[in-house]
Amino acid sequence: MHLIMKIILSVIFIQLSGCTAILWGENRVADTKIKERTLISDEVTAAFYYENLSASAIQGKTQVRVEIPRDGFAFKGEKNIYILTKGAKELFALDKLSTQVALVTGYVKFDGLRLKLDMPRGNDLVMHFSDALVLQVNKSDSNLTAQDIDDLKKMGFWNEGGRYIKQIRLEGVIIPRDKNDSLFNNSEKLVKKHNVEFYSTEDSTHFHPLRLATNIVLTPFTAVADIVFFPITLRVLGLITHPPVH
Repeated sequence: MHLIMKIILSVIFIQLSGCTAILWGENRVADTKIKERTLISDEVTAAFYYENLSASAIQGKTQVRVEIPRDGFAFKGEKNIYILTKGAKELFALDKLSTQVALVTGYVKFDGLRLKLDMPRGNDLVMHFSDALVLQVNKSDSNLTAQDIDDLKKMGFWNEGGRYIKQIRLEGVIIPRDKNDSLFNNSEKLVKKHNVEFYSTEDSTHFHPLRLATNIVLTPFTAVADIVFFPITLRVLGLITHPPVH
């Protein structure tokens, strides 16, 4: 009797082990490593300030308004127009400061800005991006002058572990340039082109930013608009991605 019970229990254990193995095989534990996929790469060639600007898109036979600030800052790229809806003034204000102290961000060397794309929601007509840009002075506080420290504090930097840092929240929308190119014929180019990349950590089956970029046709911006280009050097686009010195 004991032998029969042992045999039955052994069979049950083997069957359960087999089922468990099948379940683990079919439902593998998700990889916790976040992979960044670069979905858009471009080169920024100009920066401008605009007033009384609006945008709309054609959705089927309907013209739908695209939400952008009426007045604001934007970048002109080779492929797209990048309109900043948050953080623009803080970013541009750093241009002068960057000639005084060296700023860095991140630990991967990349000559440009790298920002995260938002996952599309509902009937999004354009791509949105939002990311936190963390800047760090590439010197310890002991190697900064009193004037440097005073200027950094005025710009919102704070001391953390002997380094002055600042975080800027950047948000904006991406608008295809081809349908709006006539507005930018008189643009003043930057001293040099700056790379910009947009990435996603979402699974590609749920996130289709490239579809949004290519399938949406925007109407030209309203005619009554003032677009002022300025030859800002935007050093912050090219200096903030070298690994910090320790």
